[in-house]
Amino acid sequence: MVRVAIFNNIRLPDSCPLEIVGLDQNPEAILVRSEDLKNKILPDSLYAICRVGSGIDNIPVEKCTEKGIAVFNTPGANANSVKELVVWALIEASRKASIAAGAVKENWGRNIAWEKEKKKYAGTEIADKKILVIGLGNVGSMVANACLDLGMDVYGYDPCVISTGASRIKTAVLEGSDSNIGEYDFITLHPSLNKATRNIISVGFLERLKQGVIILNFARKEMVDDRAMKDALEKGWVRMYVSDFVDCSFSIFLIDRLVMLPHLGASTIEAQQRALDKATGKILDFINHGRIEGSLNFPDCNPGIKEGGRDRIVVVNKNIPGMIGEYSGILGKGAVNISHFVNENREKIGYSVMDVDAGSRWEVDVAIDAIKSQDGILKIRVI
Repeated sequence: MVRVAIFNNIRLPDSCPLEIVGLDQNPEAILVRSEDLKNKILPDSLYAICRVGSGIDNIPVEKCTEKGIAVFNTPGANANSVKELVVWALIEASRKASIAAGAVKENWGRNIAWEKEKKKYAGTEIADKKILVIGLGNVGSMVANACLDLGMDVYGYDPCVISTGASRIKTAVLEGSDSNIGEYDFITLHPSLNKATRNIISVGFLERLKQGVIILNFARKEMVDDRAMKDALEKGWVRMYVSDFVDCSFSIFLIDRLVMLPHLGASTIEAQQRALDKATGKILDFINHGRIEGSLNFPDCNPGIKEGGRDRIVVVNKNIPGMIGEYSGILGKGAVNISHFVNENREKIGYSVMDVDAGSRWEVDVAIDAIKSQDGILKIRVI
């Protein structure tokens, strides 16, 4: 079984072929959600880390690359759950249904003429309203299509130009651009957090918007300039701000213009299970077969399923010239025949998977020890 250290109370099913161990008990892999790993000592036994979710701000990717540790995440596993919450938020911000329900609950049993009171909670429809979807990845593309199905006039803008996301979106989404920013009734954020998207909702951006716009943030808190948003709410530029991140720095006097949730986007049983299934699948494929798909720092590599009766050698090295010749030469001198070889590289990482025929495991072990001593070798293991 694959030895794995887990964080954030991740619960594995009984049938999962992973053995849970502590970080100090030589794990081969780590499964993590939000736990910050940046200041933790990563053991030499570690080959892979997988974030059960999409964000990797809590994982020291560069440090992992230097140590030859593959980093994975599970983008898209929570996309449908976030999409459904965004659809709720669009309707909630327009119709005030939860506010009305809260008023009924608080006044339960009192003799109130609710038919007369309902005018306080009059809202607007979202059909035919213009919405700008910023970020056209897994979540953004699903949100855009859902909005189209709801009869909205949908525009898409992606500061990162994610072509894979755009290809999944109906043509109507791509007709708009940032040039008509003052026409939108709704703006919803779904890009990845990077230099281009940090504080993308800025003072200059907000000043150009249509007065009374509703802004939704189900991506990252850092994409909205808090001071600018507070000012826009106070001045009435923004009718309502809906965020999946609680920020108590907003004045209590703005509470009627705010809907804040405690990061509920992926908080469904289905999303959590999909993410865990994807994460365990990636770890098992990598550790048991050397297969890589969707790593954040390693190249994709598909060497096929490891067959019984053969040893499979996996080498992670610095991506510098001559490395393949070095370790293949060592194997040859040690009478270890390579029957199947796959090599891929990505930026700083070279990655090779070799199926070998050997007279004995001793010959393989001797060759492995010799390869380990070579400069530029980051990790080597036998499956």
